[in-house]
Amino acid sequence: MIIALQHVAWMWLNQTPSINFQHEDPRFETFASNATRAFAIFWVRRKWRLQPSTGTSFWEAWRGLKDWIWVKLDGHVPEMLEAASTYCLYLEFLILPQPSEVDEWPSMEDVVAPVVLGLERWHSKGNCDGLKQLIVPMYPGQNLHRQETELLEGITEYCPRIEFLDSCDDIDREVEARRVWSVSSETWEKFNASCTALKQFSFALVPFADPFFRVFGEYVKPHLKVLNLSANSTCDFEQYFRDVDGLSDQNSLRPGYGVLASSPSSALKGCPALTTLLIQIDYYVNEDPELEGRYVNADVYGDIFWEAVAEYCPLLESIEMIGSSFRRTYNVWPIHTLTGRTLLVLAGLKRLSALELAPARLTGKDIFEYIRCLSKVEDTMGTQQDIHLEIGGHERATFSLPSFYLESLTLLVLLSQESEESLGASTCRQKPVVHVWNPYRSRVSPPWSYGYLTKDLRTALEAVKEAHPSLGVAVHIQGRDEGKFSRIERITLDWSHPHNQDVFFDMADDEDATYLEASVFEVNSGLESDESDDGEDFAYG
Repeated sequence: MIIALQHVAWMWLNQTPSINFQHEDPRFETFASNATRAFAIFWVRRKWRLQPSTGTSFWEAWRGLKDWIWVKLDGHVPEMLEAASTYCLYLEFLILPQPSEVDEWPSMEDVVAPVVLGLERWHSKGNCDGLKQLIVPMYPGQNLHRQETELLEGITEYCPRIEFLDSCDDIDREVEARRVWSVSSETWEKFNASCTALKQFSFALVPFADPFFRVFGEYVKPHLKVLNLSANSTCDFEQYFRDVDGLSDQNSLRPGYGVLASSPSSALKGCPALTTLLIQIDYYVNEDPELEGRYVNADVYGDIFWEAVAEYCPLLESIEMIGSSFRRTYNVWPIHTLTGRTLLVLAGLKRLSALELAPARLTGKDIFEYIRCLSKVEDTMGTQQDIHLEIGGHERATFSLPSFYLESLTLLVLLSQESEESLGASTCRQKPVVHVWNPYRSRVSPPWSYGYLTKDLRTALEAVKEAHPSLGVAVHIQGRDEGKFSRIERITLDWSHPHNQDVFFDMADDEDATYLEASVFEVNSGLESDESDDGEDFAYG
């Protein structure tokens, strides 16, 4: 107990601004179980109990606390919230624990009321004009629509300075939230009108819908730096419409909502200071080609969307458009509306240092023109731009080969025909590192792979190396054996770190079962390209 008390006293005397209480910490458990007489707060079978009229000296010791993070406090969040909002009036950051599948947790009804009461106290009686960060996980419960509306209304009224509003402590994990907030567009508009100090937000918390995008963009958020513009794959729009409209005959499809949403770009109008844009797509859930079986239409992230990104968010430094599924996916549909236009538009973002795009209908010529355009941009920030591009689709051929093989070869041929001096990638300030990815896992036929590797690819690589001695090229390949291979994962073009190592990097080959599944699904997974079956004749150098 003495050690625990000394630890707490040391934190207070040194004015530690934040406390992370976790019951696995033996020092805190010793302190909690032995401090009942002094502070009237005790730990019995992992449960907290607060005496209403005594024990205030414990909480008074934390009057200057600014950052409160709770980890695994089971079903006692309401009691702790009441005490914290009474005594910790300098609090600015409040993070509630994530629900667990095995532990006892409060319902949403038990949490929202004390949270809103605390927000009112911190706003009216505190010294910081309300919280700056609030993380309230999606707890289970009844009447969730009413509870979520009450929570957002409380935030709107009592947290005008809110900067971070999430359901978890990692914005990348928002798309895993169990449900979205079933709030009306009217409640959403009031929130946006009041809370313009946001620095980070995830659209996975709210309905992926045109009315919500429009409102978000109408109210400028001058300090917003990070935006996750992803749809929540768990959103039940049929339930949402029942909650909001109060009607029992609603279906899940409505123009402008979910898979029928068409203008996420309108949300970007209010984000002039944005530096990081995240977009996540769960291809495993979204692989159904029928409209009714998908949760988001990925084509909304096409050229028009990215033109709006470049127009409204000129300070962008990082763009991540990635798959979020934890399961292996084969039926990856390329974004048909994302073409070389997008690449040329994004090339003009002078602060952009990291770019990752989902599988799209890109060609080798598109990527070549992008590299050439990047190399001519002046006044860029940083010394390197890391680029990840995925070539989607299949060729009209007997084996429906992924377009990656022909288009990556086209890229290499075009590079070999351009001199290093003329291209300028080796001498520009922000040197590109371009990773061209094959999003499919299917195995190519051995006879075809032999001709492609020994003749076409090797010849193109030798010509590129001769034309661009400062360029480092790496081919990440699987199953390479006596001039044949199973699959190429990616080709990397590195103007930032030239090297003279072997251009081929052998990778572990996938199991036969993986290729068998891929051959079943991938042949029909993508829209076929417009290339002819005859292929092309390449001229090197």
